[in-house]
Amino acid sequence: MALGLNIGAISTYNDWLGEEGVLSTGEPYQNENMLSWVVTGFFYGIASLPLAWCGLSWEKILLRAVILAILIPVIRKVCNAEWAERLSGFVYLASLIALK
Repeated sequence: MALGLNIGAISTYNDWLGEEGVLSTGEPYQNENMLSWVVTGFFYGIASLPLAWCGLSWEKILLRAVILAILIPVIRKVCNAEWAERLSGFVYLASLIALK
């Protein structure tokens, strides 16, 4: 269950919270904003909640979710796209190790 939730959290950037617009070709698009990244970071953390059934502290899981909700938008705002992806992945994985 946790694996499925993590795959779902990683595969979406919550564009539905972003700004809508229209390309010059007339095609509509959704663009991520900071709220999108806060929600994405929080969902990254909450996706591990089923691990509480395996004895992991749910307080640590919620703390991880809050920390990711803060760090992911900061990384996205400060870094270029390539480094944002790398650092987001590093923070995501490092925070999983910190759950133990």
